[in-house]
Amino acid sequence: MRPHDTQKSDPPSYRSLRLKNGGRALIDRSDYRWASQFVWQTNKDGYVFRWQKDAQGKSRRRFLHRELIQAPASMQVHHHNRLRLDNRRSNLQALSPAAHRRLHAKETDCWPPSPPDWELTPVQLRRKTHQPLLYALGCFAIEKIEQEKEE
Repeated sequence: MRPHDTQKSDPPSYRSLRLKNGGRALIDRSDYRWASQFVWQTNKDGYVFRWQKDAQGKSRRRFLHRELIQAPASMQVHHHNRLRLDNRRSNLQALSPAAHRRLHAKETDCWPPSPPDWELTPVQLRRKTHQPLLYALGCFAIEKIEQEKEE
């Protein structure tokens, strides 16, 4: 749409949810009213969660992606675009743990990391490898990039 056009475009189908520890998460517009009544934040792995007291009064983490699609405890939730802050329903899918592993195994070499490191958190992996913690926007074939550098 050009700046001088007077027609208004449709509002986006998603909203930005403010997080307590900074940043924002994407959710569907239809989920915003429900989600905005809680205080959300991210954990060290980048997943959006809130605290809720259980019947015994103990605080438990409730993850936004799991609550939105009401995933059973036996299932894992896959983010299609691998962005943990993108919690639009179209980006989420409940999978069995085995199906989730198979799905990631079909992707390039960046996931899952080689054992035994795959069980480490990003902070533990950084300490072990003494490398800066990097956040990737996607998976890349490292061999091809290194070959291009040499040419």
